[in-house]
Amino acid sequence: ITKSRTRDFTPAFSSTEKPDNKEAQSESGQANLFVQFIAQELLPYLISHYSVDPTKKIYAGHSYGGLLGTYILFTQPNLFDYYLIGSPSLWYGVKVMFSLEADYAKTHKDLKAKVFMATGAEEKGPDNGMVKNMLALDKHLQARRYPQLQLTTRVIPDEGHLSVYPT
Repeated sequence: ITKSRTRDFTPAFSSTEKPDNKEAQSESGQANLFVQFIAQELLPYLISHYSVDPTKKIYAGHSYGGLLGTYILFTQPNLFDYYLIGSPSLWYGVKVMFSLEADYAKTHKDLKAKVFMATGAEEKGPDNGMVKNMLALDKHLQARRYPQLQLTTRVIPDEGHLSVYPT
């Protein structure tokens, strides 16, 4: 599971990712292929075979799943209408997500999405940065003043990495 999770949820190869798991590390950085699968195969299948409202697509992810949601938000924001991003691993790849956000801002004046980001106050993460990095991303996005971005960010007291998502 570590190998596929690292392969599918990370946006770039990272030579420092999971140094204790070289196999997972070697496969890192293929989120673009997973997002392509979601966009071209999974969502069309779900919409055609189930009672799904295609105007209310919701992404929910935690940890690496939160990283993937953030990646989708900055590369294909219209893929989902709502984003629930829990404890995003924004430290990943020497904070590559901040570069992707800056690249998005260079060519876009708006970001149409409803985003809820949260992390537990007790989360440490690499460099004790889970909370710090999420709040930094919030600050960047707030400064952009995207007219159609609805962003809510929360640090949930007394919660850690494993307990915060259900909360």
